[in-house]
Amino acid sequence: MTDRTPRLRGIAYGDVRSRVARLRATLEKEHNAEAMLVSSAANIRYLTGFTGVSTGLLVLPDRLALIADGRYRTRAVHTISAPHLVQEGAEVILPHLAAMTIKQSLPSSAPLVIEADNVTMAEYKRLASELAGHKLVPADDIVLEQRLIKDAGEIARISAAAAITDAALEDLIAAEPLGWTELQAAEFIWQQMIAIGAERAAFEPIVATAERTALAHSRPSRARIEENTLVVMDFGAEIDGYKADLTRTLWWGELPPELEDHYEHVRQAYDAAVASLNPGTPREVVDAAARDVLAAYDLEQFIVHPCGHNLGLEIHERPFLGQGCHGELAAGNVVTVEPGIYIPDIGGIRLEDTFILTDDGPVAVTAQRHMGGIERRRGSATRPNAPTLSSTQIPGPHVHWDEDDFSERFVDFEKVDDHKRFLLGDQAPWLPVESKPDQGGQPPGDREER
Repeated sequence: MTDRTPRLRGIAYGDVRSRVARLRATLEKEHNAEAMLVSSAANIRYLTGFTGVSTGLLVLPDRLALIADGRYRTRAVHTISAPHLVQEGAEVILPHLAAMTIKQSLPSSAPLVIEADNVTMAEYKRLASELAGHKLVPADDIVLEQRLIKDAGEIARISAAAAITDAALEDLIAAEPLGWTELQAAEFIWQQMIAIGAERAAFEPIVATAERTALAHSRPSRARIEENTLVVMDFGAEIDGYKADLTRTLWWGELPPELEDHYEHVRQAYDAAVASLNPGTPREVVDAAARDVLAAYDLEQFIVHPCGHNLGLEIHERPFLGQGCHGELAAGNVVTVEPGIYIPDIGGIRLEDTFILTDDGPVAVTAQRHMGGIERRRGSATRPNAPTLSSTQIPGPHVHWDEDDFSERFVDFEKVDDHKRFLLGDQAPWLPVESKPDQGGQPPGDREER
């Protein structure tokens, strides 16, 4: 089987230095501080590329210190061997040395910024005791604010993840899963995303049918997908840590007219929300645009979640696009729009796509094909080379995307060259040419468990 994995590993040269420089500037400007303890795994990955389990990253006045225990020490040392981290004076320390390192690096009364959302009360008390004399300054989302504006490499990864997500959906539709259980359909989606090139599913796929669709985040069960019933599927692929998100509501056969009408109402709410996606728009306005449409049909009582959210290294990156979510959209944000209604004991309907915000408006990276009613095509695939399967069979891997076309559409190598594939198992690209992997980029080798 031909591998279709996009060659988008690690983070680009220069990204670390610019990200750390921006963080240092924010610390000085907003908190009059020179040091921070970063606790969020996503934030540590964003700042260093480290993909293992860590107890923190110390941003000190003269260097970075990645805190990792023995299980991940080799990976941590490998990570900081990148030239741009070497230039930052990066080092790896064991957890029990963190407090001593802070004391040796900062004046006795200097403040230390900590992540308020990622430090437990017990951890705070321990830090306060170990760092007596230092002022602990809780800060909200200081690194996340940087992460909300995606660079070209991040957008390339999300676009590739979105393409894989779309392809897995096409394979599922072609397989016509009537008679499958929700669990079988979810497993199929997961298998297809991996076969096409995803590293993993961005989250556990949601598949719900009939009245179970009224459960907004239902877990797949042994309920079977039947004709003339709603099916809601919510899933996404992950590439190099970056995620895509898509939801489709569909059915084979016919629904009661009221449910088909509600589907059109949700589509109208989706269209209204997408039309509001522009830099400078208050986040809560996006939710209001969808909510107003649904309220006009007396459906507002069945709304149970915000209309959308940011995403990237995490599937849900605050702030959401919902009521009371302050602040404005900006070019470089990657967000979802996902209006939905959930009528208890009857059914739910949700539509969701992933968008990149540009100065010219939103660009969808998941294909805006919302399905709805699907004609039965047993024995006739909906696209070339799609699998034809019995209703009781869980299909094996099916890879269909042309590799060259995939690369040309979703990977801008000029923008993402020199990405450090070694962070996920390949050799470092600055090693002598004769010791480098093939220039075409081989898939990463066996990786440590994450």
